[in-house]
Amino acid sequence: MTETNQQSKPFPSIAVAIGLLLILILVFVFWPNDEKATPASVSIQVPVAKVDDRAPTIGKSEDIVEPTIITEDFVEVAPLPEVNVEELAAVTSDFIEPEEEEIVPEPLDISDQTVKETIILLSRVPMLTTLVMNDGILERVVASVVNTAQGDLPANTNLLSPPKDEFSVYKQADTLYINPASFDRYRPYAEAFAQMETEDILALYAKYSEQLNAQFDEIAAPGTTFKETLIDAINQLLDTPAVSLPIAVQTDRAMYQFVNPQLEALSPVQKQLLRMGPQNMRLVMRKLRDLRSALQD
Repeated sequence: MTETNQQSKPFPSIAVAIGLLLILILVFVFWPNDEKATPASVSIQVPVAKVDDRAPTIGKSEDIVEPTIITEDFVEVAPLPEVNVEELAAVTSDFIEPEEEEIVPEPLDISDQTVKETIILLSRVPMLTTLVMNDGILERVVASVVNTAQGDLPANTNLLSPPKDEFSVYKQADTLYINPASFDRYRPYAEAFAQMETEDILALYAKYSEQLNAQFDEIAAPGTTFKETLIDAINQLLDTPAVSLPIAVQTDRAMYQFVNPQLEALSPVQKQLLRMGPQNMRLVMRKLRDLRSALQD
């Protein structure tokens, strides 16, 4: 056997052919021939002269009967032919490989219900079940990213449902301050975001990247990408300054404003982050830094 045959395994069809050939050779050589049946055994009978028990005598030569020797004709068997494995391989290796059926991947289900279930499954944060909106999820993601990068906060593009409790303030020495209970409204949102692993967020992005980029191209300015805009949105939020409590506000009877002019000059998304309270802000910003670092790698 050559080195190549020692290193490679024969095809199953070759092994079967060699096996069948060896079986045929064995059957042909050792199967009994019907024309000349070989007896199972040879019986040799030797006649013995009778001896008188009364006295020992020496028998005469003519009284001794020579044993009859039976001879048998032996049939010469031809030697087994040598099997050339390479020739067998050459003959039997020309077989048709079965055609592999092309597997066409099923189209990605981007229905709102499936997208929401995927977000909850990959994020492993069951709390998102009650927080994520039920309609237009991918469109809302893209719109929220674009608006956040620009510092805007339109209500009709919110990805998450708003908190049920209302914003509240308390008065002390003729000054209004944000009630700490208002910060508690955003605790579930901050904790849900903080609990999401950065790898899971990136996995969600990778899963729906084609749809997100297609939706982004419809509303974004030419020459920009969704990933770049997402990083801009993260930077917009991370530029929000930290403040200490209490946070003074004032009202013009239509809405509350920050008393500090520097805070009031912030973008709408930055002011919304301030309304979450310092503790929730820290949770959100820590995760945003991890996410930005992963996106920039």
